[in-house]
Amino acid sequence: MKHKLYPSILSIPSSQWKDVIPYYTQTGITGWHVDMMDGIFVENYAFSLQDIAGLRQMTSLPLDVHLMVKKPGAYIDTLLSLGIDRISFHAEIRPEPNLFYRIKQAGKKAGVAIDIHTPLSAIQPYLERADFILVMCVKAGAGGQGFDGRCLEKIEAIHQAYPTLPIEVDGGINQYTIKEVLSVGATEIVAGASIFGAEDPKDMIRTLLSA
Repeated sequence: MKHKLYPSILSIPSSQWKDVIPYYTQTGITGWHVDMMDGIFVENYAFSLQDIAGLRQMTSLPLDVHLMVKKPGAYIDTLLSLGIDRISFHAEIRPEPNLFYRIKQAGKKAGVAIDIHTPLSAIQPYLERADFILVMCVKAGAGGQGFDGRCLEKIEAIHQAYPTLPIEVDGGINQYTIKEVLSVGATEIVAGASIFGAEDPKDMIRTLLSA
């Protein structure tokens, strides 16, 4: 099955969204990846619920929201009311089972994320409940970091144990590292700096989609 591509809006200044988002709609991307950070679970802060409500009005493509927050339950109902298609939260916060239930009851996809420094065992209790797994290939909380190859072992182990479970990867993905993650079982790609820092972002999107 061909992999999916979710460009990250973290690499686009919010003041440019209304121009940039429609421009890339017809490029073959699957949707948009949105990082929400609360400044507590990770040091940085990014994107309010109001920001995401505005983004939802700019595109009909799926929105993939990654909650890097201490209390994801406080955000989920509002995100669902906005029509967010996919919501992931971190294994490190030891999420309650009802988080998965609330998202799935709304007909949306629930994912669980694991940071680069976290052992794979932390995600084990959630593999049966999750619709997809988000494996970080950098430390969660900032864009533009270099790819950390330690994520490859996690991707491969999850894929071998659950071969039909979609695996999303985020962090340091470019035209070279995408081949590494796809070769061990990744099926969904998040990329930001490599796309929007390229001389021709549309050409980079085509390159990543054809990998």
